[in-house]
Amino acid sequence: MYLISILIPTLNEADNIDPLLGRLFDVRWPESVKIEVVFVDDSSTDETRPKILKWQEHFPVRLISREAKDGLASAVVAGAQEVRGDFVVVMDADLSHPPDKLPELIKPLLGEQADVVIGSRYTHGGATPEWPLSRKIASRLASIPAYLFTDANDPMAGFFATRTEYLKSLRPDIPGFKVGLELLAYGGDNFRVHEVPIIFHDRFEGFSKMNKKVILDYYDQVLELGGFRSDLVRFSRLVTLLVLGVLMNTLLYSVFNSLNGFPGMPCLAAGAISWSVLSYSMYRLWRGTQAEAMLGTRQLAAAVTIFLSSLGLQGSGYYMLAPMPESSSPVAICVASIIGTGWFIINSVLFVFSDLHVKDEKVRIRLFCVAAILFSLLLRLCNLGNMELLAREAYLWTFSQNLTNVPSEFPPLSACIVFISDYLVGTSEFAMRFPAFILWLGGAFFLYRLCNLFYNRTTALIALMLFASLPGCFGAGFFMTRGALLVTGWIVASFYMCKAIVSRDRRDWVYFAIISSFGLAVDTIFFIYLGSVLAYLFLSVSLYRIFKNPGFYLFLGVLTVLSLPLLLSYFQISWLTNYLPRPNQIDSESVSRIMELGGYMLATITPVGLLSLIYGFVNRSAGTQATGSYLNLDSGYRLRSTLFVYHFSLTLILLVLISLHMRPEFNWASAITISLIPFLAAMWQFNAQRLGKIMMRLWKLQVIALFAVYMVVFHYYSYGIPTIDFGRGPVLRGYQNLAQQINAEVLEHIEQNDDEPVVVGMDKYGIASGLSFYRKKQVVQPAGRVVGEQITVGWHLFDWHARMFEIWLHPETIEGRSLLIVAQDQVRAEFPYFQNRVQEIKPLKEIVIVKNGLVVGTFYMRLLSNYAPQKLTP
Repeated sequence: MYLISILIPTLNEADNIDPLLGRLFDVRWPESVKIEVVFVDDSSTDETRPKILKWQEHFPVRLISREAKDGLASAVVAGAQEVRGDFVVVMDADLSHPPDKLPELIKPLLGEQADVVIGSRYTHGGATPEWPLSRKIASRLASIPAYLFTDANDPMAGFFATRTEYLKSLRPDIPGFKVGLELLAYGGDNFRVHEVPIIFHDRFEGFSKMNKKVILDYYDQVLELGGFRSDLVRFSRLVTLLVLGVLMNTLLYSVFNSLNGFPGMPCLAAGAISWSVLSYSMYRLWRGTQAEAMLGTRQLAAAVTIFLSSLGLQGSGYYMLAPMPESSSPVAICVASIIGTGWFIINSVLFVFSDLHVKDEKVRIRLFCVAAILFSLLLRLCNLGNMELLAREAYLWTFSQNLTNVPSEFPPLSACIVFISDYLVGTSEFAMRFPAFILWLGGAFFLYRLCNLFYNRTTALIALMLFASLPGCFGAGFFMTRGALLVTGWIVASFYMCKAIVSRDRRDWVYFAIISSFGLAVDTIFFIYLGSVLAYLFLSVSLYRIFKNPGFYLFLGVLTVLSLPLLLSYFQISWLTNYLPRPNQIDSESVSRIMELGGYMLATITPVGLLSLIYGFVNRSAGTQATGSYLNLDSGYRLRSTLFVYHFSLTLILLVLISLHMRPEFNWASAITISLIPFLAAMWQFNAQRLGKIMMRLWKLQVIALFAVYMVVFHYYSYGIPTIDFGRGPVLRGYQNLAQQINAEVLEHIEQNDDEPVVVGMDKYGIASGLSFYRKKQVVQPAGRVVGEQITVGWHLFDWHARMFEIWLHPETIEGRSLLIVAQDQVRAEFPYFQNRVQEIKPLKEIVIVKNGLVVGTFYMRLLSNYAPQKLTP
């Protein structure tokens, strides 16, 4: 026989006592269960106590009276000391918690399947139907800090059941209402937590006890659970530190800027000095009266990391807002100081001047992941408009300006998105890249949901951190190439694929088909994704039932209808035969192409990721746990997490076959890495062995190192580093200055000859695409003069391949026009390239490209007159 104690704290709940107890004693309990109802009342001034005492005469009801009003949480802990049952259920007296759910709540406890059972509003089947949208949002936002301490979906729930001994072990002075959160944080990962869905209703009678004090108590509780000094983290003190830091930053910047140093250095020097002063001030506050308090090795390492990351954010923010880095911009330095100083103060309080280093490992992991994700977002957002475009980005922009003249076999979705952004925001690097940033956020949302379905919130958070830091994923959220859409489409398609396989809802199959059709409109390589999915379904014995599911054929039908135009164009150009290898196409370069694909894979997975994969396969315990989770949506079907590894393996095999005769792209590796991220994130959960803990530390170090590399790269390509030259790269560095000089030359020719020359980029697509973008960006030229048509084309005018420039402009349309050829190598501006195509050749001119006072490159240009599409007769 089990005795269940139902513990109910009260304060002026007289109108709710009778209906509550009436419903409690109407509940049908198992024969092996007896209950007692224990009220803990904190000095109610209405009829609460007399009504409880009246029920006590005839039912197993007890009243514990307290004269102090120390809060609901302390009342629950005090009541736990007096209950008689082995198990205790905590619930509110206002009937917002349904009593009929009590048997379901205690069942996992009686079966020894759980240590804590929560009546959850936010698990599958739970709801808050009477709440307005504003309250739902506020509740979700308030739950975010609580997620640091538990994987429960509803850590703020006040309706839960547990063993009495666990509740008795909690500290008696818990502030506020959230005793459930205290219990979950106390047990940590040692507790098995089960959640039962409930429909949460507003209180039956009376008024809510929610007020400003309750909110502040919750704030203090979270700080204490995290080991943070509440006196140091007070809002007023943080604001004071922020204001002082910004003022010091601004004043020091004014002093250093007057010395005329290298552009951007005054901003960084001001931040370094002001934060050193702030750091010392916070250290003194942290030590307080504890003279023996010293910072540990972890705290010192965290301090250095935070210091450098703050410099990166402040510099990026300043470069983003300053019109010219060498000019003084009070607004730019003020905003940049707020970004850098705010980041420095908050993270110093969390990671340096706190007791976080002695807390549970999972709490430290969660907080590290949150900080890494936020830093990744801020770093990219501050740099979207700082560095010039990649050649591929400029080509995609040029594609977007020629959508009316594109063959059907070229997927246009990426270019359409760029066209819309360019139309709404204008021609700029920020407008070009902002869609990639938004797409990354969408991909992150679905990746989090996908990992949370299979694993738990901690694994999902680690997966987001990897998605925010691994090179291919980081770049997909910054550079607007086809990879940005491909990566996001891969994630969203995977999410709906998993739901479709497991659930009985045909809508998931339709969503999967719609997303897949969009993927095909982004890149033809999405065929590989669909092929590997079908191969997995065919090869998996446990999923044979899928082919009996009408939803699967609905998916095929919707996909065919939506993608029919693309499918027809692909088959018309024999796309399949172009991609599938044939024996006579495998040549001596096949091995080098496969090695190139391997290099891309290593760059996206990273060396530590590769070691983690090896560790997962060698250590059968960790690997089995990471792939042993199941997705089950109460449909009777289960989908094992080995799907991620199998899907990655099948996709990689198909890409290797394609690489035998076709050069691979970095986008391919970025996309298929997505399939491995859930597995890599799950490996963090199973690190009991010493080698596993070493892998965790390597991951953290690599994430920090990757962000350091990103900061250096951004700084170099945005404003340069003295004495360092990386040579030519994928970034169109200095093209803004190049476009200015080209436009000046065009204007001069127009004034002298009344003829606007056509600018020709002498390479496959890079120069022509870059000049197309940057000439358009500078609509009004020096002295307010406007260049007319601004035609920029590729070198297909001289019978060299120039990608789709050959389609966008036919040579016959500019017959007789003057040409201004632009080359990065002098040899490409020489006579043989345009022999017998023009009547007059002007002398070669050298153009020196300067950016922020640094020489970043040299180009060569030459004017040609009277172009002829066909070679002229000598």
